[in-house]
Amino acid sequence: MHAADTRSNSDPLMATPRYALDTTLPTGHGNSITALRFSPDGRFLASGSGDGALMVFSTSTWKPVKRFLDASPLTAVIWHPTFPKTLICGYESGDVHTVNFESHLFVNLHALITRIYFVDDL
Repeated sequence: MHAADTRSNSDPLMATPRYALDTTLPTGHGNSITALRFSPDGRFLASGSGDGALMVFSTSTWKPVKRFLDASPLTAVIWHPTFPKTLICGYESGDVHTVNFESHLFVNLHALITRIYFVDDL
């Protein structure tokens, strides 16, 4: 399966497929994926979906490492910048969960959060 840019343009690169499907993730989501983020070291991919599932995949095997489930759709996910294997997840309900998937626990780092910034992805 290829995604192609179909805009007409005199640039020959615009007429050729720019992306190709390389890997399909295994099942684990019961709804559309709403958030994706690679870990800072590139070893993991976190994905969230409309059914509240948070999946963590190993990028070396593409097999699931851990699955968490919340009652609310997951809308945002980001890796914690200083705590390894820790994700901060935002849900449609307004809840924010901090999850360490190595210990398989929801962890409370909220006391350490002093500011939250929203920036546009570049």
